[in-house]
Amino acid sequence: MLFVFTRGAREPGAIANNADANPAEVKKEPAKPVIAAENAKAPAQKFNLDEARKSVVFLRVFVPGMPPSTGSGFLITADGLIATNRHVLDAEDGLPAGARIIVGVPRPEQPDTLDYYQAELAYSAPPHDPTDFALVKIKAGPNQRPFRALPLLARDAVALGTEVAALGYPFADDEKVNISFTKGSISSTKVTLDNKSFYQTDAAVNPGNSGGPLLNINGEVVGIVTARRTNADNVGFALYLGETTLRNLPVENFANLQPPPGPLAPDVRPTVRIVAAKRENWNLERGQAKEIKNGVVLHGDNDATSFWVTNNGPLPENFQLSFVTIIVTPDGADKGGNQNFPGFPPIGPPGGFGPGGFGPRGFPGPGFGKGKIPGPPQFGPGGGSAAALLAIRFTAAQTNNDIIAGDGLTFLQSAKNLQVRANRQSTGQSAPANADGVFIVTLLKSANTVTYFVNGKEQLRTNMPAGVQGNLRVSVGGKHGLVLLTDLYIEQYSVPVALGAPPPNQPIAKEAPVNPPVNPPVNPPAAKIASLAANANKRVVNGLAVQDLYFDASEVLTCMIWSRDAKHAYLLEKDGTLRKISVAGPKEVAKEQLPQSPCSWLADSAEGILVAVPKSGILVVDPNTLKVKRTINVSVNDRLASHSASSLAYAMTGVNNLAVIDLKAGAIVKTLNPRDFGTGFCFTNPVISPDGKFLYGEGMFKIHRFELKGASLKLQQIGISIMSRDFYLSGDGKFILGGSMANTLPVFASDNLATPAFKLMKGNLIKAPSPGRTANRIFAWHQFKQFAILDREGNASKSIELPAQPPWTRQILMAPDETYAIVLTTEHVFLIENIP
Repeated sequence: MLFVFTRGAREPGAIANNADANPAEVKKEPAKPVIAAENAKAPAQKFNLDEARKSVVFLRVFVPGMPPSTGSGFLITADGLIATNRHVLDAEDGLPAGARIIVGVPRPEQPDTLDYYQAELAYSAPPHDPTDFALVKIKAGPNQRPFRALPLLARDAVALGTEVAALGYPFADDEKVNISFTKGSISSTKVTLDNKSFYQTDAAVNPGNSGGPLLNINGEVVGIVTARRTNADNVGFALYLGETTLRNLPVENFANLQPPPGPLAPDVRPTVRIVAAKRENWNLERGQAKEIKNGVVLHGDNDATSFWVTNNGPLPENFQLSFVTIIVTPDGADKGGNQNFPGFPPIGPPGGFGPGGFGPRGFPGPGFGKGKIPGPPQFGPGGGSAAALLAIRFTAAQTNNDIIAGDGLTFLQSAKNLQVRANRQSTGQSAPANADGVFIVTLLKSANTVTYFVNGKEQLRTNMPAGVQGNLRVSVGGKHGLVLLTDLYIEQYSVPVALGAPPPNQPIAKEAPVNPPVNPPVNPPAAKIASLAANANKRVVNGLAVQDLYFDASEVLTCMIWSRDAKHAYLLEKDGTLRKISVAGPKEVAKEQLPQSPCSWLADSAEGILVAVPKSGILVVDPNTLKVKRTINVSVNDRLASHSASSLAYAMTGVNNLAVIDLKAGAIVKTLNPRDFGTGFCFTNPVISPDGKFLYGEGMFKIHRFELKGASLKLQQIGISIMSRDFYLSGDGKFILGGSMANTLPVFASDNLATPAFKLMKGNLIKAPSPGRTANRIFAWHQFKQFAILDREGNASKSIELPAQPPWTRQILMAPDETYAIVLTTEHVFLIENIP
């Protein structure tokens, strides 16, 4: 069974036809969603289609390093709040620097014509919450009428067989964005996916329908179109409105969002042009170009000659190019002539972008049949001895010079390495580039800076060389073997894209210093934390002392840990910045930029603080100075676990194995497979109990408890399904808080995972839960209050609101005695004291 989920720097938006508008506006109360009356009179037209379609919007998301994605949404308030799916925005962890959300809104008098607005992300369900729901906001210009909001059905009680319709923008491209209306019925009133309730419908749901409304015949929204089943015809799913907060939306929390007023002038908004993978769309300069399904295969006349094609026409001043490719060495070809390439996977247009982007970004879709592609000529002796190269060149001069020579700005990539040449000279820049199999190449030119991405990850950043400006053309080719060229996506920007700082330790060109980024990082790193001895920032809220640590917390990972005396907290940022914060003061007592990144997790051990660097290794850090004591070169996944009295660490490696690592020896001493315990998955998110005697892991939404005996594990119990991968241990190790189950948070005794000791009512109003020393109190985000103290019934004995926009809490780190806590929100880090 396969389900497919249908799926910044601010650009100064020019206001079309409003050049003389008065910028001063009267402050108004935020508009609220419209809830339909229970027995509303039926409209004259079925589905109220002529009016409803004016509230269904088209979304396109531009993200540096990835091709654009598209989806649908619908207006829920007159002042521009829009509901959609989280996966449409790809914003589980927020939007990266430079990302832009562009929304097309039908004109009331001409609904087939869209006006475009730049949106701001208002809310996205956090990573631990499986609710596929998000909100964005747009703003009308001063002389515009309010937006048209769709009415929401008052209750999730749609009967079996009820006639419904899906509205959205499937298969859209920049030149042709048309709304689609498909009609059907409710074929199942409740289907549970990832512990969330959905309607099943036989109304046709297609790529790009994600986030759009499912309407009843009165034109009222009954659900949010979210997914479809791919191995069946017309089996779609719409999320219950009750799984979101739409009906009781706290609109005041979004009142301060101020996206640029629109509509955007045509020359301001970013656009997309698609160069189809057709031989006729490229000028063949040298070698062979053979058209296949969904692609063009490029190769040389023999193994010693290079090959390339060049696009027709100049590129924009600021642009991003993306295409899917694969590099195949001559040894990968069947010299017998049957044109089968072992290991060449069937690929096609990547899901999640292009016309009707549908599903997670960057995953190859169906396409090239059984992997048969035209073979290159049979090379002579010695063929295949050199690594196959992908070459991408930008030049404003003639394009018939050998692409490998490096005219203009040229990137040369093998399966393992990336190098740069400028005006036929090496820039001295190189970077590892793991490009085995199918991958996505993206190049972003922003003013004079060009950034190279593989599968969305920045590899290096360089400058256009002297004399290579204006009327650029791009050539794609290579040498040795084959290169695949698929549809080329060209995004055009009216202004440079404001990227964040480059990854640490990125190679710099040797000829001349690389210019600063076109715009400074979105969040400059100045004075991230201050010593507040005078307590100037301390305030008392509802009896609790609150102090803002002045952090830009957007990059802080949700793995904060205490020092062993609980007087200091360690905070890790994704870019490798590690901080030690003293509760006394509070003040930053140590800070270190680690030599490797991106980092993913922190854990304490007898050897020091452990930092996980996925696929690269583990850094062992001195807990006092934060200097790296040792680097253990083992490939681990994102999380690891250890104990303050142990010199062993436990981390996922590969698909589902658990590596036991001797921190003194710096090596893996044992690798465990779930099959050793008669199960399929059991080691995800490993956690060690406070006494160091047990390891807990998740597999298939069930908690597994293992007894630890050095490098050996003994499976003791497999719990019931909690429909979540997240779980949390109490400070005494006697209780485990599950992620979610049947709209509740189950709390288990750690020695009995079969039956919850009690259940905490969850709904959509508890997030980032943290059990305290015992299970008698739970600390969590609760009903839009960033910190709350809850009893076993889910009642808040005390709660406070902290400055946060969006207003979400990501982690609460409770002190062992529960008298103080560090709270990580979307933007800040807070110290809360005097907890009763």
